[in-house]
Amino acid sequence: MAFRFAAAFIVPSPVAFRELGERRRNLSFEELFVLKRKHGLSMQAWLRRAFDLGIIKERHYKSLNIELRSRGWHKKEPIKYNGEELPTKLKQMTLRALSEGIITAIKAEEFCPGCKKDIQPPAREEPMLYRSAIDAMKLPKKERDSLLEESALVAEKVYLENPELYNFEALSDEDWVDD
Repeated sequence: MAFRFAAAFIVPSPVAFRELGERRRNLSFEELFVLKRKHGLSMQAWLRRAFDLGIIKERHYKSLNIELRSRGWHKKEPIKYNGEELPTKLKQMTLRALSEGIITAIKAEEFCPGCKKDIQPPAREEPMLYRSAIDAMKLPKKERDSLLEESALVAEKVYLENPELYNFEALSDEDWVDD
C-alpha cells in the first residue's frame, strides 16, 4: 500500500492519464523507460499505476510483469533516473503510436531518430495481426483480401470503442514542451 500511495503521490491520476491516455491496448517498455526518466517512478510502479487506474487490463499488466521478471528487471531496471529534465514529448508520442500499432518501426525512426536504439522489444505471446505491406503483397490475393477485411474490422472496432481517437484538439506549441 505504501508503494501504491507513493506512486499516486509522484504521478497523480491526471498526470498518468495525460502521459498514457485513458485506455491502452498495449504499453511498451520503451515508453516506460521514457516515463521513468521523466518522472522518476520505476517501471514496475508505472505498470501498477496504469493497472490501478484502468488504463491497461489485468491480462496485459500480468504479461508485462512476467516479461519484466524474465529479463531480471524486477530487481534491477535497465534505465536509471538521473533527475535530468529533457524534452521527451515527441519520443513518447512516437513510442506510443508504435506500441499501439498506429505506425511502423520505420516511421517511428523517421519521426524520432534513435528513439528505439539499444532497446529490445518484449516478445509477443500471440502473433501480430499487423504485417508489413511487403509481407502482405507476398500473400495470395484471397488471403490478402481476407487480411485486409479482418484488419478493417479490427480498426473500426478500436475506433468506435475509443473516443479519444476522434475527440481531440489539434496540437499546440505547448504540447511539444514538457511542463
